[in-house]
Amino acid sequence: MRMWWLVPVLALSACVSTVLPVTDGRIATRSQFVATVGDMTLANSDTVIQVGRHWKFRGTTKGVPIEGEWDFRDGFWCRKVTKPEPTAVDCQVWSVRGDYVTVTRDRGLGETLRFKILRPGYPA
Repeated sequence: MRMWWLVPVLALSACVSTVLPVTDGRIATRSQFVATVGDMTLANSDTVIQVGRHWKFRGTTKGVPIEGEWDFRDGFWCRKVTKPEPTAVDCQVWSVRGDYVTVTRDRGLGETLRFKILRPGYPA
């Protein structure tokens, strides 16, 4: 008996194992970050942000539109707001638990914020 159906199943299982996002714990690398929140919309009571895979983000915080750039350095997500006013770089610890991201500013020593991962939302 030919098992023609086995080839697509094996191919799909190989893809699934390489593209599933981090689902629990600290995000420590750029590839984990992109797989987990790249091209997603994140929201809390004050902020809605769309995180692009290609080092950009945008959204609103307290009703004010923001844009910026990000990078991943030494296990931290480092972002710089470029609009409306440029800010200093803030490197943050990002941890995921289910559909939520906890972000702790200032290399894990600052303010902690929690966001719900809503959906893909950043245009290519």
